[in-house]
Amino acid sequence: WELAKPFVKGDAYSQNKVYKIMSTEVFTVNENDSVRLIKSIMGWKNIHHLPVINKNNKIVGIISYNSISKRTIDDEASAIDIMVKDIKTAFPEMKIEEAKQIMLKNKIGCLPILDHGELAGMLTKTDLEKLNLK
Repeated sequence: WELAKPFVKGDAYSQNKVYKIMSTEVFTVNENDSVRLIKSIMGWKNIHHLPVINKNNKIVGIISYNSISKRTIDDEASAIDIMVKDIKTAFPEMKIEEAKQIMLKNKIGCLPILDHGELAGMLTKTDLEKLNLK
């Protein structure tokens, strides 16, 4: 990857890549982890989206805070029981605007960023808001 350059809104906007603004400190849960643990991690780390991985460390789903806070779910249920399995993803070299459009089109608040099939980061609505790109 090229070195990150300062963000300049305007003409340079279309040249900016997702890897420059994505979060790379990503917490994950295993597909067999309990809802109780998931709620605790979200509370401890003040995060709203958790990628779900399988035993091979491949992303298999995502859980959002809204999906567990708006439903009555048994705390002993597993991540695999409540996760969204049809997830949209992006890649680090994707243009920010393209990733933003995927999020808007699919009405989602985050986008897992995969590099050669491996989870490299997360792009969230908050990341876009920091750039006034909501």
